[in-house]
Amino acid sequence: ATSKHMSRRDPLRPYMDIIDDILTQMFREDPSFTPQGGRLGGSDMDYDTDEKSMATLRRHLRGATEEYYRYKSEYMTYVLEALELEDTTKNYERRHITGWKYMSSIRPARTGKLGSLFDTLDLTLVTMLLLVSHKHVTLSALKHGYS
Repeated sequence: ATSKHMSRRDPLRPYMDIIDDILTQMFREDPSFTPQGGRLGGSDMDYDTDEKSMATLRRHLRGATEEYYRYKSEYMTYVLEALELEDTTKNYERRHITGWKYMSSIRPARTGKLGSLFDTLDLTLVTMLLLVSHKHVTLSALKHGYS
């Protein structure tokens, strides 16, 4: 199936164009290439231009894009959590230099009269939570015989 069979107004058309471009490149690099292996079988690329086949193609394409955005969202959540943890660790190590102010590398600095107070409270609370969770993990490890 190619994007030629899809309407220009179809919201999935850009994705089908990308698939077409990738397949064209793969065929150019290896003329013996056939889309088989993994979860993609030979019949997966054989769509007629009738309504039923195009509906199946759209359904597969829609499912793939939904799965992609779900994984992307999950990935971004983990990346932001890791960056926040890294910020917290760096701020804790530099707390005496910064005066217990939380300085984030992923969000802008707080401004105004209460901005500085909120930065100090933020670092204090996050540090307490970090220390409590670290103590809990250490005690749990000791309880189970890990050192």
